[in-house]
Amino acid sequence: KSALKEVIQNWLKGCLDTSDPPSKSQEDLRTDACTFFRYISKNTQVVTDSNVVLQTKSSHEESLSQLILALGPAFTQEHHRARLRALFVLTGAVDGCKDTQLSNKIIKLMGQFLLKHCGPVKDDEYTEDYDTMIRDAAITALSSLVSIPTSSTQSDEELSEAVILRMNFGKSAVEKRCALPEADDAPDAYGFGGPPADIRGGLSTLPRSKRALCFDLLKKTVSGFAPVYKQTNEDLFKNDIALSNVQLQMVEFAKFTANCLQGESDPRCLLQLLKLIRNMQGAMAPWFKAEYVSKEVIFPTEDIFDAVAPYFPIQFTPPPNDIHGITREGLHKALLSVLTFTDVDEGVAKANQQPMMTLSADLFMETLLPAPEDDNPGPLDKVEAIDCLTALLFPQGAAKAIEKMELRIVVSLSQAIKATHDESSLGASQGGQMGTENKTLADHCRKFVAQIAYELEKSSRTELWDNFVQNTLQRLSSKIKNSPSGNKTSIAYVACLASCGGVRTLRACLSLGLQPLTDFLEEQMGDNEATAAAIHGIGALCSSCQVAIGRADANGVKLNPHPLDEYSESLAKILLKAATEKDFSSSIKVGTIRALECFLEVAEQHQISY
Repeated sequence: KSALKEVIQNWLKGCLDTSDPPSKSQEDLRTDACTFFRYISKNTQVVTDSNVVLQTKSSHEESLSQLILALGPAFTQEHHRARLRALFVLTGAVDGCKDTQLSNKIIKLMGQFLLKHCGPVKDDEYTEDYDTMIRDAAITALSSLVSIPTSSTQSDEELSEAVILRMNFGKSAVEKRCALPEADDAPDAYGFGGPPADIRGGLSTLPRSKRALCFDLLKKTVSGFAPVYKQTNEDLFKNDIALSNVQLQMVEFAKFTANCLQGESDPRCLLQLLKLIRNMQGAMAPWFKAEYVSKEVIFPTEDIFDAVAPYFPIQFTPPPNDIHGITREGLHKALLSVLTFTDVDEGVAKANQQPMMTLSADLFMETLLPAPEDDNPGPLDKVEAIDCLTALLFPQGAAKAIEKMELRIVVSLSQAIKATHDESSLGASQGGQMGTENKTLADHCRKFVAQIAYELEKSSRTELWDNFVQNTLQRLSSKIKNSPSGNKTSIAYVACLASCGGVRTLRACLSLGLQPLTDFLEEQMGDNEATAAAIHGIGALCSSCQVAIGRADANGVKLNPHPLDEYSESLAKILLKAATEKDFSSSIKVGTIRALECFLEVAEQHQISY
């Protein structure tokens, strides 16, 4: 202990050093403290810079307590420089403990002490901005403190307290950092003081680098409490009071963090916050499983969504020669990771609140099918929206979320994707750059539609498939028969559905898409555009049938009877008649030959032997 006392006294002298420049910089003091505490957190022997071997029997926690007490004179000095340098020593000491664990007792002691220095500092008599420097140093020290893991030997009650302590220190410190000198700093019942939770005004007055420091503290807070869930046992989650206490504090912290995002315009801070919110979602999700959720404590999905949704789609173009490396793609990826996080959706829906799946699906579909008063986004914006929907419904490395969709969303999605497909299919014919972009969009639509249809066919919720596939086909069937030439895009849409690989979807498409085309040609075949469109549609559906059979076969599914069994005879007669009709134009005959090729490739021997 005498060795520890000697070392601390040397640091105190360094803090009180009034020479200009001082013999040791504040960073030197921080490094010295970090080195010392890194040693004593693992050993009882420390070798100083002058090769003096010191022995100490004090634990790192006891040493931290003694350090705060011994540095008292530096914090009572009239000149703020000593206070600032002492905070650097404390920061170094905490840094040195990062590879160990800290109990709630020392976290609370250190945290409350540092929290006092996050608030406004009166420094009118100094030329240096000690208000900023001292508050930033305290924030930095707290960031290190809250990121240190809690002791694994603590009880479940102590572990839940560890989570609450870290969140309260993180939240309260940011509030204090944003506070103005006249702010009410009265402590609450837990000893945490500060201004009201809506700190947007205070944040907006801080320079970007200072906001980033606050956001880093919130990030470290999350990383500090994230591992605690795995250290707890089931008893905690059977204790409604203890669990709800943690959940309530998490809800407040999550709302507070989301509130920090609103109005943020700097792309660097925006990227930082989006990553923070996504990490926070992941860290809190285990505490809000459906079986742990009550209607009184609900994960604030809507608050998070309301904070991030205004940034979609990302409107950012990096300036020339940007040195920060912020890209639109990086911002978009970070934003999407928040909007597609659905791990707590079951619990949120259980409490009759809108889950992220619903909120984000509606947001993405607004790009595909905007309100009449809004501008129509370009084709590439809609391609991005489809990619976002794909990421939402078919997350990589996770269970497909599409079966969790509300029926209303499925109906809206069917309408939006059908309208987008029709618009882009027509736009693809206009040529030029816009035509190329529309073709890309049409291809995206078709791939997306087939993917949804296939997955919904496998779903146990048959009403989803009925509304996305069956009901859509029924609406289109009569239109296709009445006017094939006026419904070319609808025919293409049906062909896209047919190719998905689902047996039920394929047979429905042939019944409600192929049959109306053969009926039309049997009744009204002639040398006209309608006949050409109908024959082209037959070729497309036969081609889709071949694709679907191949996909089914790859999945080990044999289609029996063959999907074209009931249509093959009429198809053969219609196509042969069109091919041999002398008065038909060459364009119809070329289309007929292509349709025949598609039919012959998919048909079986017995279907064409007559």
